Amino acid sequence: MTQQDRAPADRAHDPASGTAFAHAIEAAGRLAAQDGNIPSLDRIAADLGMETAALLAVVGSEDQLHRAIAQNAFVLLNDQLVRKVVQVGESDVLGQFEAIADAYVEWACDHPAAFHIIAMMPAREFSQDAGLARYEQSIHDLMLRLLRQAQALDLLAPDEDLEMLVALAHVCAYGAASRMLSGDLQRWLPDHDARTGARKAMSVFTRKVLRPPAP
Repeated sequence: MTQQDRAPADRAHDPASGTAFAHAIEAAGRLAAQDGNIPSLDRIAADLGMETAALLAVVGSEDQLHRAIAQNAFVLLNDQLVRKVVQVGESDVLGQFEAIADAYVEWACDHPAAFHIIAMMPAREFSQDAGLARYEQSIHDLMLRLLRQAQALDLLAPDEDLEMLVALAHVCAYGAASRMLSGDLQRWLPDHDARTGARKAMSVFTRKVLRPPAP
């Protein structure tokens, strides 16, 4: 099997290419955070001071590099989610849902390049990669499970569209994180730093959604 035939994760752990592959992921994330665009292989190679052909021999293809970057970003996000959620009691559904929102905001703040890479990832690349879809689905399933528990506790109406609420939560979290990183959120909420403002915004959203329905 040639180096180009290997999966991105395999090459990332290959002593012969792992360092260069890791540097490519780091450079791509850093460049993406600068201008909001997924960088081309030419641009990444120039940043690393190497020929594009040499970089291609390490990463396999541009799509493979993008998927590896996104997978790495999801690993960071999932780690953040686990750390936050386990700090909350299992019976505290509202607290766990807020912990997910907190984890997303903290991850975006601590890893802005990873956030930008996932945000810009074309839908077709997600659909073509089982690993990426699995990472995303695990977060979706966790949120859906918590909403079902909230429904059982009468924090949501019996006929509430839970799939729609998950979608809205994703949109709200993405918007809060984007505005946090751009600086807009602090302009709108001058009494809070950007991170605190984003966390409070998500807390307000969560508490507006997860509350007993009006009689």
